[in-house]
Amino acid sequence: MSIIPCSPDHTLPSLLRCYVSNQVYSLRYPFIKAKLRREWRSPQRAQETFLRQLIARDAETEYGLKFRLGDIENVAELQRKHPLTSYEDYREYMQRLADGERGVCVGEEVVRFGITSGTTGVGKLIPIVASRTNVIWFSLSEVVFPANEAFGRPSPLQRRCTLYCKPTLNQTKSGRVVSPLFFVSPSDQFTLDMSNTPPAGFQISTDFEANYVHLLFALRDRHIGTFLAPFTALVYRAMKLIEDNWQTLLDDITKGRLNPELAISDEIRRDLNAALSPNPERAGELRAEFSKGFVGIVSRMWPNFKHIFSVEMGGFRTKLDKTYTKGTPIYQGIYMCTETCIGMNLWPTDPQAKYSLLVNENIYEFIREENCKDENPQTLLIDEVEVGQTYELVLTTRCGLYRYRNGDVVKVVGIHEKCPVIKFEYRKAELLNLRSEKVTAVTMQTVVQEFMSQLPGARLVNWTCAESPLLSDTKGGDSYEIFYLVFIEVENVSPLENTTEWAPKFDQVLRRHHHFYNYLRNSATLAMAHVHQVKPGSFDKLKEFIVANSSASVNQFKSPRKLRDTDVLELMMSHIM
Repeated sequence: MSIIPCSPDHTLPSLLRCYVSNQVYSLRYPFIKAKLRREWRSPQRAQETFLRQLIARDAETEYGLKFRLGDIENVAELQRKHPLTSYEDYREYMQRLADGERGVCVGEEVVRFGITSGTTGVGKLIPIVASRTNVIWFSLSEVVFPANEAFGRPSPLQRRCTLYCKPTLNQTKSGRVVSPLFFVSPSDQFTLDMSNTPPAGFQISTDFEANYVHLLFALRDRHIGTFLAPFTALVYRAMKLIEDNWQTLLDDITKGRLNPELAISDEIRRDLNAALSPNPERAGELRAEFSKGFVGIVSRMWPNFKHIFSVEMGGFRTKLDKTYTKGTPIYQGIYMCTETCIGMNLWPTDPQAKYSLLVNENIYEFIREENCKDENPQTLLIDEVEVGQTYELVLTTRCGLYRYRNGDVVKVVGIHEKCPVIKFEYRKAELLNLRSEKVTAVTMQTVVQEFMSQLPGARLVNWTCAESPLLSDTKGGDSYEIFYLVFIEVENVSPLENTTEWAPKFDQVLRRHHHFYNYLRNSATLAMAHVHQVKPGSFDKLKEFIVANSSASVNQFKSPRKLRDTDVLELMMSHIM
């Protein structure tokens, strides 16, 4: 045990728990893999088994009696007898469940309630039932094994850096905690043992301070094995924090104390300082690496590092691959939302994440993309989809949602065993659609990146869009012309750059990438997009505003690609340069 990489801050109890947990998961993995393979080889059978479990659980609830769930014997009958639903069909049920009523819609103990981010709308209250809690940890533990096989397994004594900012917690009338899905409880010994930040660091509720503390303890440990963050945007911001504050961080490591300027409580500071000790040798190692620059810095800070576990968002993986994490794998292991775990990535080395469906955790139906706007479209079952086609997802889940349209649009890109493999395409809520043109966030990301390539030396910080009718709502009155508004924050743009030329340049790129948009522009049905450069820090202000005025936590925050609220649009308009 002494010759393998070992995080130096382990106590004997945490070392033993970490070692045993990792070894147990390793021993379980062949059995988990065999079980999943059986289900992927017979996905319809797995779907029927899961449906029977749900019906047995929920048939006698108020919801189950209303929709006669007990009369449904198979997936085809569910498809025929139960209507398609949206969250509004459940809002009252979920509130009553949160207030403590029993037998409302879920015939299982509710452990806590998840809250969706609300970044693209109002947050939704989702019951996290006891069996779902087990599934979450089962899924999170099993999905690392494809990465271990592809990139090498960390030693059972290595710890990870977990980026986490304590969210604002609420309680229901029944005393249940309401929190984002990614929530580290003080009693979550497994997460605390696996992470190298002391427990007090997980109680910090301000973004900069939380990240600073997690990174400080990660930098002290040259044997960090993996890095966990919900989204790649958070990984990028963390690396930028190190680059901008490395001298202060190294000063803290050298002196063995926490920066006195950090705005954290005395109690948390005391606990964190107790876990620190002077380490000038490690500070010297890091100073030597930082002096070489920050391209590929992750593998140089942590020579035994294996991979980053994070979900791609907004093109930040491309930025990371070219800068801080060059040469370091980034693994998008799971396709998950507050409502459920949707798929598992078995192909860690593929640049485009794709997921095999978890057929024992959801019943899947699919709406053809051209029918997504219909109120009651025909759905296809898991054995009826075609490779190469794009569909809106319909899910029946453990949390009591039946035939639920969650708003995700996916593309079937292959078959694994006999199970569809999907790739996330876009969320319906982020579709630009003024004249049925349906420009997706993926298309806009490509357009923005190509547009940026025409600005020599400039670096994209972030971008977002809106539709012009929302602008009319902020100013009053209507404009005859309709168009997109595009907000772009850039660094290192030439002071001689003529930003008045941005709109026609952007328009030409978008025309090349979207033929129907080009048709609408040629017919003058759509006006040219208005492209605005915004002030430095504008997207930080956007994040602060959304987190303060929605149910989104810092950990959940996804920078919106489409603005849908007048207050948010006014904020961005006020930051135009």
